[in-house]
Amino acid sequence: MSGAGQSRGHRLGLHIDSDWPEVLLINDYAVFMGYLSMVVTGTGFLVLTWSTVILLGGFVSMLSNKDFWSLTVITLVQTRIFDVFLNGKVSHIGYSLKRLCKAARFIALPHNHKKVGFRGAVRVLVFTIVLCPLFLLYMFGLFVSPWISLWRLIQQDYGVTAGDSSSKAHLQPALVVLYSLALFQGVLFYYRAISAWEEQKLVKDVADKYMFDTVSRSSVSDYLHEIKVGCENDPSFARGRNLITYAVKLMESTSPDGYLSGARILDTLIKFNRDDASGSELPGQSMQIYNMIGSASSSPILHNLVQMLDFKSAYDGEIRLRAARIVEHFAGEVRLDKILQGIRCVSSLLELEQKGFQNDHHSSFQEDDGDQLSFEEEDDHQISVKEKDYYPKDYKQMQLTGMQILLKLSYDKNNLFLMSNTDDPALINKIVALITSKGSLHKKQHNEWSCMAELGVKILSRFMRFMYGPTKSNNILWHEISTSSKAIGTLESILECDQCDSVLKKHAIRILKRIFMDTSSAMGEGDRERFIGSLMDMSLHNSNGDFQNLAGVDLALKKQGLSILKEIYLNPSSIMGEGDRERFIGSLMDMFLDNSKGDFGNLPGEDLDLKKQELSILKEICMDPSSFMGEGDREKFIGTLMDMFLHNSKGDLFEKLAGDDLVQICRRSGSSATIILRKYGHDIVDCIADTRSSVYSSMHRKIAAKILNHLCSPYSTDEEHLQNLKEAIIDLIPKVLREALGWGLTGEEILRVAVSGLEGTQDDDWKLQEALASLCATVFNRIVSKDADLTARFNNIAAGICDQTTKPRMTFADLINEAVKVHRIEFKKPEKPKPAARPELYEFVTAKYTPPHFMFLGEEDPNACCIS
Repeated sequence: MSGAGQSRGHRLGLHIDSDWPEVLLINDYAVFMGYLSMVVTGTGFLVLTWSTVILLGGFVSMLSNKDFWSLTVITLVQTRIFDVFLNGKVSHIGYSLKRLCKAARFIALPHNHKKVGFRGAVRVLVFTIVLCPLFLLYMFGLFVSPWISLWRLIQQDYGVTAGDSSSKAHLQPALVVLYSLALFQGVLFYYRAISAWEEQKLVKDVADKYMFDTVSRSSVSDYLHEIKVGCENDPSFARGRNLITYAVKLMESTSPDGYLSGARILDTLIKFNRDDASGSELPGQSMQIYNMIGSASSSPILHNLVQMLDFKSAYDGEIRLRAARIVEHFAGEVRLDKILQGIRCVSSLLELEQKGFQNDHHSSFQEDDGDQLSFEEEDDHQISVKEKDYYPKDYKQMQLTGMQILLKLSYDKNNLFLMSNTDDPALINKIVALITSKGSLHKKQHNEWSCMAELGVKILSRFMRFMYGPTKSNNILWHEISTSSKAIGTLESILECDQCDSVLKKHAIRILKRIFMDTSSAMGEGDRERFIGSLMDMSLHNSNGDFQNLAGVDLALKKQGLSILKEIYLNPSSIMGEGDRERFIGSLMDMFLDNSKGDFGNLPGEDLDLKKQELSILKEICMDPSSFMGEGDREKFIGTLMDMFLHNSKGDLFEKLAGDDLVQICRRSGSSATIILRKYGHDIVDCIADTRSSVYSSMHRKIAAKILNHLCSPYSTDEEHLQNLKEAIIDLIPKVLREALGWGLTGEEILRVAVSGLEGTQDDDWKLQEALASLCATVFNRIVSKDADLTARFNNIAAGICDQTTKPRMTFADLINEAVKVHRIEFKKPEKPKPAARPELYEFVTAKYTPPHFMFLGEEDPNACCIS
């Protein structure tokens, strides 16, 4: 492990990993065994030192044969304490003995095991008589030493040889101390050996907690061994170490086995922290995995994992799959421009068949029900191979993981640009081929197919963001998608499938829409008609007229379908038959006018948004001069809007929306304006003139004034119906002019507006007066100024208004200018922050006719024709 990684893991390990299973069980066990080993080793030092004192201190001649050989064996056994024991070789006794026997046999029988020469016989004899006893004494001496000590302590027949009594007096306690130390050491060693039997239980507990599979459990056992050996040298070795730091260390090594073991651990821990449904995710573990693998300082590990995805050997199946799952977890941190052949490495996961199987004959991939892969060749000869021997068992999961990696990579703008602008179409080809090749599973195994298809369609949908530039790469990638009849057929089958969810259908619709609009695509006329039919089936009512449920279609999907249908409907070059157009308008009108809904304001949020969209689409179609909306449908829709606006038939929210839509329709659609003027002109005038009843608010009168303003505009060509409304307008204008000037308010009314504290009420009243002033200017230009008698009549009315309010006498034109002046100079909206570049809310321009000033609302386009 690198110094930085070790330091980081050490710091994190002090605080974050204290409750992790491997720290609680394995690390604590290793620390305990480390201290126990230190005691055994220290006792060994004392035994060796004490035996040396006895043997070299003058007691040798007084020792009996029993004690002499007992001391000799005990002393020789202690040498193991300072070599094998401390280096962790005690757990490899069986392996060491096996290798020793093989080595001896090879030396004794170097060429022909059936012929044993003289030298071979000597080697076998030396091995049997010398090496084997030494090996057994060396490896198992500590198991024998305590029994020898116990035997001598029980008998206590020390010092039977000649010697003075004083020497014998010191010899006996010296031997008792030595045998006691050796017995104590042996007891500790046995306790240590018995404790080692619990290692497999510890490994099992940790593996079960993290849900390690059978193959990966050996990695946990290796971790325990390394921590235990390290703690035997230094009990603090376990501090800051856990399975994550151990896995990173293995993946930084050059050992293939170590790399695979590290990948197994990381793969398991990532899956545990991501999929743990019990909510017992270990705190800090995901963060440490990210710090040691996904961070910029650890990018070489991640880069190596990406490049490992391109390993094609059948024997690399496990490491490749585990590397893919790790890369998928950290895909958001991968930068393809920093990795050599990064796109190719990732796309290699999507290959349908193993390259090792390919030969000169044409072959096609098939999936059998068993555990075999079959390939049909042109000569009808079947080649069957066991999947577990030649190809990763989880190749489907590898393909799925590859798709998930590509999708996560596409969330980064730079990665998406690189993938969608590559000159090599292999990536797109593999994605399309993977979706279409599994099309047969669409009906048989829908869940399995939809997982792959949803990812593929999402990726293609994201790629399309960068597929409309002039570069060659864009054209190549788009050509691969739009000219693939199989891809188009698969996408269409998604729309027709009742089991496919709304998310998959949304992305399929987005792609098919682009293909539909591309005249050079492989989508034929029949495909286009089916696409339109599918959109209508999802978005509009079915053949039975059931438009309240739409077979449980997701509301967001309906909105997407309606938006695309509107775009197709308003596109003159699109292939949409007259029957489809009539069905679209009729069904949309029926859906919007559904009387069972009542007040639209009481609808849930998504249903309310859908109603708003339906209203917006109908308005746009009604305003479009090139649309195919019939006169009957147009009158029906306008009548609905008038009913919603004047009679509040669908709630307060849609009352205002309908009024605003009527204003826009009057300004942009001449035929629609004619309908309003002919059928609802008097209703509009009555709404403006109603100042006493509580039926119409300031909002109603303001919107009605705007509507009448457009109907009386100088650009209007409907003189016949305007003349029918002339007398009513002439009677209305003097009243509204007085209100626009503010001269018609009593003192109480003025005080009520000033102290009400309702900014919205003040604002509405001022806007109403502005709209009325604009209406007066328009009517004067269009009707009054062209008739001298009418002008004189209005001037007399103006004089009367001035006399009633004790104002100097002015002409009607001057009064209109006064109203304009009032709203340009005296009116100030409540101070609110607004962008510096925003124009004034209201502007005024010079009129073409007397009076010299003509007022219009700045929120409308002065250069646009009022009635087209």
